[in-house]
Amino acid sequence: RTLVQSAPEGTLSLAQGITSWGPPEEALTEAAAAVREQATGVYGPGEGIQTLRDAFAASLDSDFGVRGVEVMVTAGANQAYVNTVLATMDHGDAAVLFAPYYFNHRMAIQMCGHAADLLTGPA
Repeated sequence: RTLVQSAPEGTLSLAQGITSWGPPEEALTEAAAAVREQATGVYGPGEGIQTLRDAFAASLDSDFGVRGVEVMVTAGANQAYVNTVLATMDHGDAAVLFAPYYFNHRMAIQMCGHAADLLTGPA
């Protein structure tokens, strides 16, 4: 909080996804309409909604020249981390978490069967 208060005027903090302002009116209108759609109340595909993935891939191409890649859009950072552990670690692989780490990182590694090969440090 002190850091944000001492920041230059106009600075917007997105730390931990907590903001000090509400959503724009257009977002509220769209959210109200989405509540009435059947698809809103069910889980979507684990890799993300295809139209959003396509838009993100197009942005990577046009903005950064990144082509020929598959993208995934998750519901949040925890899901993205679990997906990364699942995609990159095989049974028997070791992992290192450097302190301080987010407790969900440890749980993801443990949940994926790598608890015995988990090193942490330094504290």
